[in-house]
Amino acid sequence: MNQVYKYLTAFSLLAAIAAGCSKEPVSAPVSHTLAFGVSMADMDGTKADAEDPTGLFTATDLRSLEKFKILNGYDNDTQIITSATDVYKIAENLWQLDENPKAWIIGHTMTFWASANLPSWVESASSTAKGEATMKLKSDGIPTTAATQGDPLIGYFSSDTGDNGKATIRFFHPMTAVRFTTGELGDPQKVASITSVTLEGVYKSAETDITVEKSTDKDNLIFSWKNFGDEKISVSGDFEGTGAEGKSAQPFILIPQDLDTNEITIKVNVNLQGGGTEEMSAVMSSDKWEAGYLYTYELDYVPISSIDGTLTVTLKDWTDLMSEDGDKYFDVTFGNRPDDKS
Repeated sequence: MNQVYKYLTAFSLLAAIAAGCSKEPVSAPVSHTLAFGVSMADMDGTKADAEDPTGLFTATDLRSLEKFKILNGYDNDTQIITSATDVYKIAENLWQLDENPKAWIIGHTMTFWASANLPSWVESASSTAKGEATMKLKSDGIPTTAATQGDPLIGYFSSDTGDNGKATIRFFHPMTAVRFTTGELGDPQKVASITSVTLEGVYKSAETDITVEKSTDKDNLIFSWKNFGDEKISVSGDFEGTGAEGKSAQPFILIPQDLDTNEITIKVNVNLQGGGTEEMSAVMSSDKWEAGYLYTYELDYVPISSIDGTLTVTLKDWTDLMSEDGDKYFDVTFGNRPDDKS
C-alpha cells in the first residue's frame, strides 16, 4: 500500500528546477494510501467471552460493517475531509475512501472523527473543528420501545503514527443503558413472571458536547449532555424468561440523566401465580445514568401481608467493569439493534 506522491505545486516545480542545476537530488515526500480500521474502546485488551459481548453494538458488529462515516479529517492543521463521508470495507478490518483516496505523509499527524450505527432518532452527528469541544450529537426523539431503540457510536483517532497508513478509529457509546432482572417473587410466591417494564419521565431529547481527554496511551471521549428538552416520555420493554430467570428482553438505550433532579417512575406488569395480572410501581429518585454504562436493576416483590405486597428496586451487582488496560467499559449482554443508518 506504499506509494510515493509528488506534489507539483509552484513551489515543488521551482525546487525541481533548482535541483537540476545542482548535484543533490530532491525526494518527494513518502506516503501511504490512507485507510481505516476500527476498535471498540470498551473492548481494548479484554478477554470477553464471545457469548457475552460488551455493548448492544459489539466489536464483531463493528468489524462487519460494509461502511461507516468519517465526519471530518485533518492532515496536521489542514482539513482534508470537510463533511460526512462514507468509507467502504475492502478487506478484514480495513476501510478506504471510495473516491479521491488520500495520502498519509509519514510524520504528519492525522485526526479523524467518525460515526457508526446511527439510528434514525439521532438527528445529527457532526464536527466542526480539530480541537476540543468539536463534536455535537443531538438526539431528538428516543423511540418509546426498547426493541426499536439503537446504540449509536462516535469514534476518534489522532496520531502521527499509523499502521502503513491505517488509522484505527476507537468508537465510544454516548448513550446510557438500563435493564432489569427478576429478584424475589414473594414467599409464598405470588408473582409468576414479569411481562414488561415501563419507565415514565425519561428525557425525549438533548444534545452533547464531545471533548477529547488526551492520554499518553489512548485518547478518550467525554460526553457532556445538556439542553434537555422539556418533553419527557414513557418507554416500555418486554421481559423474557419466567420466575427468577426473567430479564429485560432488550435493555433501554437512553439519554444519560441525573435521577436526583429528574426522578423516574417504574411500572411493572406481572402475571400472578393464582391467575390474573397486576401493575406495580416504584419511584427512582437517586442515581445517575452516565454515558457508556449499563445499569442493571433487580425487581423484588416483597409481601407485607398475606394479600398484599410492594415492589422494591435494587441496583444489582454494581461494579465498574475494567478492561486490562484500565478502561471502564459498557457491559451489555444483548444483541445488535436494527435501523442502522451508518
